[in-house]
Parts: sequence; structure tokens; C-alpha cells
Amino acid sequence: MRFAAPTVCLLLLTGCSAYLEATRPDPVNLQNFYVGMTRIDVVAKLGTPTGAVTDENQKCDIYRLYTTGPDAISRGAIAAGEVAADVFTLGLAEVATTPTEAATRNAQHTVLFCYTPDNKLGWVRDTSSRDPGSSLPP
Repeated sequence: MRFAAPTVCLLLLTGCSAYLEATRPDPVNLQNFYVGMTRIDVVAKLGTPTGAVTDENQKCDIYRLYTTGPDAISRGAIAAGEVAADVFTLGLAEVATTPTEAATRNAQHTVLFCYTPDNKLGWVRDTSSRDPGSSLPP
């Protein structure tokens, strides 16, 4: 009976980090967007923008996107490793893996998609990028 409570607690903790990893959002690959792509195609892929601004005399849609992080296959491998660690350590691995997962969650970035007057994509800028001139090649 005295081992029941700690065992239940360990079982409840097991899987927290794997769940956090499995539910991590997919990053958007900005290389999938190209100069000349129509605005309708961009909106179809990303959904409704959160706002709009004018930048360098071009109309720009504002999106909040996850642009970095592991893909689905990598997330699956990481989650499987965390489950295996939980099993072999009877849940003690959660002490390290859950805070690590929480600390390394993907962050959303503000990304501008700017269009020419005929609603063709002119450039894309991830405003969190350290390179202020980062944009798509023509």
C-alpha cells in the first residue's frame, strides 16, 4: 500500500515529455513559397493572415508562424526515445525530459508576405531573422 502512491505518481508522470514532443507544432518551411506565387495560393497554405501592413510601398500580410523545429519524423523519434527512457528508468527520466521539452518549445515568428500590385508574392521576411535582408530569391 505504501508503494502504491509513488507508483501511481510515476506512472502519471511517464509520457509527459513524449506528449509535449508529439504535440509540438509543425514548422512552416518558407522555402515552399516563391516569388510570383499568387496571394490566394499563400492564403490557401497558411490561412487568414493576422493583419496587414504596407512595407516598401507593397501590401504585406502578417502571419505568426512556427518556422523552426523538428519535422514529424524527428518528433516521433524523439518521443519514442523519451518513452523508452521512461520505461527503463521507471519514469525518473521525466525529471529531466519534461522541463527540457517545455524550455525548447517552438516559438512563433512574425513573418511578412509582401505582394506586388497584381497580388503576386514579391518577398517574404521572417522578422525574427538576424539577417534583416532575408527574403526569397527571385
